[in-house]
Amino acid sequence: MRDPLINILHPATQKILGLDFEDLGLEDGLEFACAKKGVVVFPSGSCMERLGRHPEHWDALAAADVRFVDSGALALFWRWLSGRKIKRVSGYAFLERFISNRSFEPSSVFWVMPSVEESGQHRGWLETVGFPAHPDRVYVAPWYSRDKAVADAELLACLEQLRPAGLVICLSGGVQEPLAVWLRDNLSYRPLILCTGAAIGFLSGTQSRIPRWADRWYLGWLFRCVENPARYGRRYLRVLRLMGVLSRFREARPIGA
Repeated sequence: MRDPLINILHPATQKILGLDFEDLGLEDGLEFACAKKGVVVFPSGSCMERLGRHPEHWDALAAADVRFVDSGALALFWRWLSGRKIKRVSGYAFLERFISNRSFEPSSVFWVMPSVEESGQHRGWLETVGFPAHPDRVYVAPWYSRDKAVADAELLACLEQLRPAGLVICLSGGVQEPLAVWLRDNLSYRPLILCTGAAIGFLSGTQSRIPRWADRWYLGWLFRCVENPARYGRRYLRVLRLMGVLSRFREARPIGA
């Protein structure tokens, strides 16, 4: 009888826009990522749509150790165009399960937050769910320019001193992935580095609260658009361009699209 662990240790992948995505469900994906460690990414549909115009972002995703399909639009469009279904693992669901399962002890997890205000709100929520973030293990990121390579010597020194087993980066797509790859390549040890972006905001309530059933049925976008149409409406219209990019490039790396 085939050992089910083989599917976790050596999971099947599907190549989409030149990137190999793990074809694992949430539970197996969590186990696989925690065992493999390194950089784990959940690129959004809007990020995938603009990869051809931002080759540096494609390079960062390609350099990651584990990639999951986060976008419901990407999963649906891929199935329509290729005839193949791929399992979807959203960063929102992954982070929620990572916390609720206590995959790592709270004291061994380091958080990179986008602002002082959001850091306070997220830390308050983490406290209420029994996964406290100690102030010494929370870092408020500076503004990183997209016009040059992302690096942060201060953050690197802090991680070398504390050596957390897990690092959760809660920054925007296109910034967090290059930062995560740079940290992995310059640290003297190998932690788990989760690039979950705004996912913690959906859990803490600083962004639209998304019911689990809505995330499961690819309807998270609807809750965001209803709450903040000015912010999210145009973003999700851009995701429709992803269909054209997928149709043109399929498994190949997008160039200039």
